[in-house]
Amino acid sequence: MLNNGSTEIDFLTAMMLQTNIMGATCIHIASSKYSKVNFRFDYVIMDESSKASPAETLVPINMGQNIILIGDHHQLPPVVTREEAVKKNVKTELEDNGLDFEKAFGESLFEKLIKAFEADESKQNYIKMLDIQYRMPKQVGSLISKYFYDSKLKNPETSVIPDYDKQKQHELTLKKNTSIIFFSTSQRKSK
Repeated sequence: MLNNGSTEIDFLTAMMLQTNIMGATCIHIASSKYSKVNFRFDYVIMDESSKASPAETLVPINMGQNIILIGDHHQLPPVVTREEAVKKNVKTELEDNGLDFEKAFGESLFEKLIKAFEADESKQNYIKMLDIQYRMPKQVGSLISKYFYDSKLKNPETSVIPDYDKQKQHELTLKKNTSIIFFSTSQRKSK
């Protein structure tokens, strides 16, 4: 315990009260261990917000004056649980109350906001797509762009990263120089 001159507070609370920048998960920041700290941030930057359920997203949103949500709603949706028994109970409970399990947990608040902002011309300037990918070989990036991003996702220019394709080579010995191979398993017998 520390004495700040008028009251006695624990070290963790004292440290939190003097910290300008924090990193935390959506739920952990609302933990009871921080109950003596009234978190109010000028900015809340939430990464991977498309994977958070709407309820999880509301925790940090309520702590900030300005909110920046970062995510990709074309990737993984929010996950409630992997346990089938729990999922079954939640699904039954929702359906008993007239709600659809897939709709209730399959769409993040991030995705709902993106769709609403895309539909409203006055709010489209609040959306910014990072449209150059640096993770995948160009061949894979082009395929992903075409089928998931309406061909808006670009590969880096050769003039910017001259050896980009060489950096992304998989080093497998194949008869064809390619990053994409499709194997049909439709005729394969299941075990």
